[in-house]
Amino acid sequence: MKKVLFYIEPMIFNSNPEALAIWVHWSGKIAQQGTGEYSYHLACSKYLERYSVKEFKTTHILSTKDPMNAFGFDEADYGADLFSGINFENKNLLSALRILEQSLHPDIVICWSQNRYIENVFPGRCVFMEHGPLPRRHMPLSSFLDPYGHQVGSSLDQVASGQFDSPETQQIGGDWTQKWLGLRRLEAERLGAKDWLDKVANGRSVTLLPLQSAGGFHYEATGPRLKPVPLLRKIAANIYEDELILPTWHSDQAVPNDDMLDVLRIEHPNIIVPEAELRVNSSEVFLQYVSRVIVISSNVAAMAAVLGLPLQVLAKCKFSRFQSSKKTKPRYDLAAFLLCRYCGQFNRWIGEKGVFESHLNFVAMNRSNLFSKINKGDCERLQQWNL
Repeated sequence: MKKVLFYIEPMIFNSNPEALAIWVHWSGKIAQQGTGEYSYHLACSKYLERYSVKEFKTTHILSTKDPMNAFGFDEADYGADLFSGINFENKNLLSALRILEQSLHPDIVICWSQNRYIENVFPGRCVFMEHGPLPRRHMPLSSFLDPYGHQVGSSLDQVASGQFDSPETQQIGGDWTQKWLGLRRLEAERLGAKDWLDKVANGRSVTLLPLQSAGGFHYEATGPRLKPVPLLRKIAANIYEDELILPTWHSDQAVPNDDMLDVLRIEHPNIIVPEAELRVNSSEVFLQYVSRVIVISSNVAAMAAVLGLPLQVLAKCKFSRFQSSKKTKPRYDLAAFLLCRYCGQFNRWIGEKGVFESHLNFVAMNRSNLFSKINKGDCERLQQWNL
């Protein structure tokens, strides 16, 4: 029986101590759907141990104090070191991981975030996991298992260089994109988003900016240190005078109050804020009507790349190599890769026996499977995405 270790970062966010509890919950749900092929184990902080489940054969406690102390408890500096440090300065974390390796010796380590220390201690056994870059609207929630990297050095780096292209991927990606765009077009018309944007833009180009909640690994640790509103103002103040900036907000962050929105409108006339019902999780509604997209590390970048939109990425993330200052040909091969190789349905992973393990075997036992040729069976499996 192979051992799978779910590694939950030994970090306590100052703003929300419960922030990583959901990772423990999801890992437990996956363990509950095991078939006996793997035994499941958990490594987490003492604080998060309360969310463990009986399906974890062992639980290993990691100190939050010692690893964080190496960076003076600065969350951004700690996260930046996990993503892209040069030397392994966090000796406390390195020591804890080596002890974990000696005591458990897992066959596979699943990490919910980028962590180069994990790759150092468990070489060739790391698989990175997170919710995937397929659209959230009219799509089941997707997740990925990436044996190359979570953000830095991920599988998408290889796809970006054009190594996953063929007539089959073009056909699948093109068909899927047209169907998804058609549904978004109908939704935009129903919600009045297109009419509103046409009226406000009045022929001017519009840049979409999907904002993200500050305080996570993918924000201050790898990208801008500015909070969302100052970041929005900085971008608006430095783009072309005749270019409009359209911000949308993530469900995990609070939309600015009316007073702050008034300040933005007065001080930055090129910021256009949608009506209240279109401010949160609405990036995909506007995507096909904008001239370009700027993201921190948002998954909206993947759809921008698929559509060939000019794309600017502000953080070190798995979409960085898809950046382009000009409109390009649609990347239908990227759509096919996401649908048929990279992503799986998260609700099936946590709700059906063996589905997660099947995907894990596919990517972890032979990494080249991720880039295998698309076939007729893949066309049939596309139905799982409600197409």
